[in-house]
Amino acid sequence: MYSEQVWRFSALDTNTRWWIVIILVTLVSAWVVIFQPLTTGRGKEPFKLGLDLKGGVRVVLRAQVEKLPPDKQREWRPENMASVVDIVERRVNRLGVTESVVARQGQDRILVELPGVVNEQEALRLIQTTAQLEFWYLPSVQNERNPMARYRIEQRQEGGREINVVYDTVQQKDVDITEFLQDQKARAAEMGEQNPVVTGADLKPNCKLVYDQVGRPQVAFEFNAEGARRFGDFTRKHVGEILAIVLDNRIISAPRINEAILGGKGVIEGGFSATEAAELATLLNSGALPVPLEIIQIAKVGATLGKESVRQSLWAGVVGLGLVLLFMVGYYLLPGVLSAVALGLYTLYSLAAYKLLGVVFTVPGITAFILSIGMAVDANILIFERMKEELRSGKTLKAAIDDGFKRAFTAIFDSNVCTIITSLILFALGTGAVKGFALMLMIGVAISMFTAITVTRTMLWTLVSMGVGNNPRLFGLGRQWQTHIDIVGKKKIWFALSGAFIALGVLAWAIDGLKLGVDFAGGSELQLRFENPVTVRQVQSALAQGGFRDARVVVGENNLVFIRTKEITPEEKESIKRSLASLGNLEEQSFTQVGGIVSKEQTRKALWAIILSEVLILFYLAVRFAIGGIREGFKFGVAAVIALIHDVLVLVGAFAIMGQLRGWEVDALFVTAMLTLIGFSVHDTIVVFDRIRENLRNRTRGETFADIANKSIVQTLARSINTSLTLILVLIALLFLGSPVVKLLTIALLIGVTTGTYSSIFNAAPVVTYWEELAERRGLRGAEPRIAPAQPAEATVKRDGAPEAGVTAATGSKPRPKRRRRA
Repeated sequence: MYSEQVWRFSALDTNTRWWIVIILVTLVSAWVVIFQPLTTGRGKEPFKLGLDLKGGVRVVLRAQVEKLPPDKQREWRPENMASVVDIVERRVNRLGVTESVVARQGQDRILVELPGVVNEQEALRLIQTTAQLEFWYLPSVQNERNPMARYRIEQRQEGGREINVVYDTVQQKDVDITEFLQDQKARAAEMGEQNPVVTGADLKPNCKLVYDQVGRPQVAFEFNAEGARRFGDFTRKHVGEILAIVLDNRIISAPRINEAILGGKGVIEGGFSATEAAELATLLNSGALPVPLEIIQIAKVGATLGKESVRQSLWAGVVGLGLVLLFMVGYYLLPGVLSAVALGLYTLYSLAAYKLLGVVFTVPGITAFILSIGMAVDANILIFERMKEELRSGKTLKAAIDDGFKRAFTAIFDSNVCTIITSLILFALGTGAVKGFALMLMIGVAISMFTAITVTRTMLWTLVSMGVGNNPRLFGLGRQWQTHIDIVGKKKIWFALSGAFIALGVLAWAIDGLKLGVDFAGGSELQLRFENPVTVRQVQSALAQGGFRDARVVVGENNLVFIRTKEITPEEKESIKRSLASLGNLEEQSFTQVGGIVSKEQTRKALWAIILSEVLILFYLAVRFAIGGIREGFKFGVAAVIALIHDVLVLVGAFAIMGQLRGWEVDALFVTAMLTLIGFSVHDTIVVFDRIRENLRNRTRGETFADIANKSIVQTLARSINTSLTLILVLIALLFLGSPVVKLLTIALLIGVTTGTYSSIFNAAPVVTYWEELAERRGLRGAEPRIAPAQPAEATVKRDGAPEAGVTAATGSKPRPKRRRRA
């Protein structure tokens, strides 16, 4: 028996054996990454944890307006703090700190919460650095044009490194840099020149660490169009003179202009170490702070959520995924078992990728990861349903496996490309959590493609080649969703249903708007100090009893407690203190207003990213579905985008309605749900469109587009229902068993998945059909339906060499004779 199994394994083709080796190698590598630290600096924890699971450091910064020059102090307005908050947030993001909190507090303060920062002091130093880069014309410094000038730049050693000082040859002493620069500004003005010539505001955000020919670190920079023009004009007129590079009132270098610099590019030399040059590049890319910042409070804080929330989320995930696996095994039998193995590998590969990339895990992040596992089964369902179709048509098992994977691949490929397009745009234009979401989405797509197509196919081929699972009944041929409804024919009913609900939601939105949570609208923060230690759970429980269920609680060192809630009155603040009195004596430390952690700039960039990604998806689908020309393909792209807009409007409308009825709030997690919906909304739509594309290529004379569209919807109904059902099973488990923190996120995703399935079946293809019918009525098309261009006719042959019974290749005219078996 053993020798027989060895013989069967050796009978596998070379490609299958190589894939087995690759899968085993990647499996072992992923296990090593997850369970064995790869570097000595990672510590014992395998993953980075966010503020809600581990805690971190909480810092309050104050804008030192009093340190600005008198003219800048007069120009300063409280509204300028918005740009300061934005710059601090960009710096935090460029430091690689994800899932952080940056919010305005009061008139002149910024709240920063950093999870799991290795070197807190270094991070805070970089956040505080003003990074004011300026290029100063120094007409009073000795140069080859003016060798007898009053001042000269001298290099001296201080603290083990070289610094530049300005020496006054008349008074024979060093001069104060600030006073010297103001003098040079006045001298330049007398000569009709602007000083400083250009600043860091004229740079493109692409500064980077480079090395010169002898290996010394430098910072490469590039001006924007206006900066390059001014810089080029100035250097053309002042060859031989000095142009100093000044950073935060410190002369980094004072090079002589040897020739006109017209390319808009250059490097900053300053005796930097590689670390210092990289830090300077980061600061320049983030932008200069218009005002110095000082730390007025710093405290270590604990996890905002207890272990109970983590336990609830993990348990809900286990139950949800268990339901998915039970459904897959019960519905697809043997392929379902293999999909369970593939999902296990997907989980392992994903965790390894998250660890290598330093992804920060939070309770919402864990929820999203659990959901991604449910989504990863989509491709398996598409493949298995296509295999069943091929088996029902009379093909052999091996031929059905081959054709099932081959014919399902186009739908899988197109849908995942659309998701990657969205992810790339979000990653390029988004900030903070949006950028992290896009990265996780791309990782999930890449890994699910590998596990669903490569891993599952390899396992199936191995079992079939070794004589295991050769019985077609093990593939669940009798399990099928069936309907004979004329979906396309009743398209006006579906359009009316969608329009009615969208109109109702838009009306609710127009009347009272969305109920914005603290993440968007801001609110109040109450800081208390308790006499005795308290836990997050104790404080949250006491607040809930007092009617403040949505308050966010952070417990810091020295018994400090920070409570952030919607904007409250002084009377409500006293009510909170009374609710907490049962936990012991407490003392109020501060009570301030805080801004939202989702800034207007973040929202604007996310919206632009969404719009741009949908435009690109439209053009991609127009090309991919250009059967009969790009104009025909354009209809499919427009219909997919219309279906997506439908899904977004339904979700927003539902929250507008329930915001008035049940107080549902839109917060940062709602943004996550919206991005998830946008990333995956087109999947089911593309599955239907892919079948329409295939059926158009095999169109028979007399068959209308509506006939083809309706047939395609019915043929793909099982795929659409099953892919959504697996997600719904996970979401229901998360809704009833998961942490309350992600309840509204789960509800939003349930609405999104449901409406996405509805629009792919009842809206997308009917929209294309309606467009086609309009074209026919306007006489743009003849009465006789067009036949798609002939495709290369290839008869499908079984892997054992025998032709398939009753299967012919469709052409544009008549069937070609079947290929005969060679003797």
